[in-house]
Amino acid sequence: MMIKSTKQQLIVLTLVTAISACSQQESAQTYISQAKSALAEQNIQSSVIALKNAIQVEPSNAEARFLLGEIYLSQGNALSAIKELSIADRSKYLPEKVRPLLSRAHYLAEEYDAVLDISEEGLQANSLLSSQLYKALVLVQQSKKDEALKLLLTMKQAAENNGYTLLADAFFQLSNQDVDLAKQLAEEALSKIPSQPEAILLLANIASINEDYIAAADNYRKYLALQHMQRTSELLLANVLLKGGELEQAEKHADNILKLIPNQPLANYVKAMVRVQNADYELAHRHAELALNNKFNQPNLKLVAGVSAFYLKKHEQVLNYIQPLLNYLPAEHFARKMLVVSQIELGIIEDVTNTLGNIEGDASGNKEFYSTLSYKLLKAGALEEAKKVLDTVDVDEQSAPQLLKDGMLKLMLNDEGALNSLEKAVELDPQLAQAELAIAYTAVNAGNFPKADAIAHKWQKNNPDKPDGYNLAAAIAIKQDKKLVAKKLLEQSNSKEKNVYALMMLAQLAQEVGDKAQVKDLIKQAKVIEPNNVRVLRADIQLDETETALNELREKIKHSPKNISLKLIYAEALMRLKKVDEALNSISDIEPTIDTPKFYWQLKVAGNRFNNNLNLVQKTLKGWRDINPYHIEPIIYLAEVYVAKKDYDNAIRVIDEGITKHKNNLTLKLVKTEVLLNKQDVSAANILWSEIEQRVADGYTKSGLKGRLALLNKDFKIARKELAPVYRNQPTVRNVLLLSSALIGDDSKPESITLLNQHLRQQSYHPQVASLLGTLYLEASDGPNALNVYESMTKQQPDNVVALNNAAWLNMEKGELVKAKRFAERAIELAPEIPNVVDTYGKILLKAGDNRMALTQAAKAYELSNGVDVDIALNYVEILIVNKRKNKASQVLGAIKNPNKNQEQRRIALEKELAS
Repeated sequence: MMIKSTKQQLIVLTLVTAISACSQQESAQTYISQAKSALAEQNIQSSVIALKNAIQVEPSNAEARFLLGEIYLSQGNALSAIKELSIADRSKYLPEKVRPLLSRAHYLAEEYDAVLDISEEGLQANSLLSSQLYKALVLVQQSKKDEALKLLLTMKQAAENNGYTLLADAFFQLSNQDVDLAKQLAEEALSKIPSQPEAILLLANIASINEDYIAAADNYRKYLALQHMQRTSELLLANVLLKGGELEQAEKHADNILKLIPNQPLANYVKAMVRVQNADYELAHRHAELALNNKFNQPNLKLVAGVSAFYLKKHEQVLNYIQPLLNYLPAEHFARKMLVVSQIELGIIEDVTNTLGNIEGDASGNKEFYSTLSYKLLKAGALEEAKKVLDTVDVDEQSAPQLLKDGMLKLMLNDEGALNSLEKAVELDPQLAQAELAIAYTAVNAGNFPKADAIAHKWQKNNPDKPDGYNLAAAIAIKQDKKLVAKKLLEQSNSKEKNVYALMMLAQLAQEVGDKAQVKDLIKQAKVIEPNNVRVLRADIQLDETETALNELREKIKHSPKNISLKLIYAEALMRLKKVDEALNSISDIEPTIDTPKFYWQLKVAGNRFNNNLNLVQKTLKGWRDINPYHIEPIIYLAEVYVAKKDYDNAIRVIDEGITKHKNNLTLKLVKTEVLLNKQDVSAANILWSEIEQRVADGYTKSGLKGRLALLNKDFKIARKELAPVYRNQPTVRNVLLLSSALIGDDSKPESITLLNQHLRQQSYHPQVASLLGTLYLEASDGPNALNVYESMTKQQPDNVVALNNAAWLNMEKGELVKAKRFAERAIELAPEIPNVVDTYGKILLKAGDNRMALTQAAKAYELSNGVDVDIALNYVEILIVNKRKNKASQVLGAIKNPNKNQEQRRIALEKELAS
């Protein structure tokens, strides 16, 4: 029974399978019919679905593969088309239809070898010419013109007026740069093969070459409508829309591409170009960089990246993008000006004039820019460059505002033409108070008080109810040291109208006479008028450093977090309270630029010096110099750091770098002279001094340097003559030591002793001064006075080993052994390995009768000195003899070399003692 049942089942299964096979065959054809119907109705999506269903039912169905491949190709989907058409071709399905389409699909996919490998067997007439068209296009693309021409002639021989032949000829003529003929042939081809995509694309490209962006855009749109999956054409459309000024449409198509391919370079280029014209610099910069990073290195794109970076204050990037384009930019191009500003911001000032190109030719039309540029250079400390730019500006002699600006800039540059410009400005506009004020202050500084007074009286007469004339008159009186007159004038000014200038100047005068209550009241009044005035706030916090005052500043900073001046005032107050780390932390969020006040850097340097962190001092100074290489302060301070380390070569290198930027800067050359003197490079110092001596106006500066040079040249008479008035004017430690050296060199040690004693009485104690005085007393064999000096030094500096050792020795010689031992033991405690200290202690122990311990110390001193110090060796011999170690004494005595006269006499005496 089981066997019978199984046979029946097998029969049923066989029948089902047979029926199923017939059903599948009918279903594939049904799907193909559905697809064709859908195609007839332009329902592409339904047709594709039906054909995919047919292929699922019957994967080898060549017709379905062909039709699906044809649809894909009509959409521009080359890769999918290649897959389907290749299967159809392998199935030998209608080669005259399949192969021309397969040729085009490989061409669109840029599979050029595959195009050339397509078999032409079995192709006739139009099909053959269609396939040959793409082979011709590949050969043109590969610059194989001879082969392309040969194929073109074959096509012409077969059908010269055929649309495909004409189109192949059009591409060939374009490769020969015959644009007009190419266009004519393409239009003729399109008339014979309507909607032929390559013909439409060629006409678009030709229109773009001819800068007919409207026609180009129209043809790219037609091509895109036919081949919507060919995204390259949308890129080209976006580009010509951009060129044609249709920015909104261009951006729309670029966005379509970027949604699919975010890094596409041409799409990012179009997007960047549109955004920069809409002043959206953030997006413009981002898309420009994306395009550039993807090797789209168009000069105009670099320009967009640079311009966008400028507006975003990314000055280094401005240099990176615009600098390489400099040789191609006209002198008046705006990008040059952007580059100049960025160079100044980065401190690369020496390149500014090169970047600007022909200033003279451009300055007349850009007065405002060049005046502003000159001011920026001036602020940066680049005085020579600022003057050079300002000199090129052709000022309108009939424009008071232009003359005022020119005069003010020249005034800041110490240019003699300043006064001329300012006076002309006032002639044109008598109400131009700013110009008159500048003239008045120029006159005051030049000592021309009548001229300044005339302006002040004119203001008082013309504006009797205004404080300005009285303030100006007060400034003149202060300059003349007429303090009472100034006070009266300032009070008059304040009675006309409460003003900060008068109040602050009155506070300054009150400060000079020690009236602190008045100072405080005046500053409080000024604060009421201008609660955020930086000068007022700084004066206020200097008087009131309570936590309440500091909290008030903190609140102001909280409400104005970008106000650098407030932060600096606050940091300075903390510095005065010795809260140095807190002060440095309070300005740590400031990102310094070329415009950052010098005070910021000075606070950082001072704070790090207070913390004795020389590495951070040096790092800060280098940072300051790097950001603003035209400030001379970091150069001088950095040189001082190197001098403190006795690294004179690096100090000179730093100064020389500054001199290259400030060729005529007297301060830098004076500092260099000082460093050369410290280095004792007499020759170089003499040469530099001869170059600058005539320019040094200050008599004390001149005498100081001449005196130091005379010291190095060992011309001590001139040295003391020059250095004496310098010391009287500035009785500093440095100056007293220099003058003492000159007196000593001139065999005037008693005068030097008198000078040093006088300095220590009148000025504060200094170890170098006291030490030199002690040495001079010792050389004069004036033990009592020398002892007084060294004992005084030990009181001022309990750990000064030299003073302790000398005080011990002199007390020993005086017979004060208890005091001597106390000083010696402290010296030994501080410096147990210094031979002279150990030797002194041994000698004192000997005098005190402790012969064995004296011998121990003398032996140690001799060993520490490696037997080279003759005095230590002689003391050791003496102690050996006392301890009856005559053989060792004789051995040590015999090893002594090169004794001086006194030492030789002592050696002979000890030798006789040994022999007795």
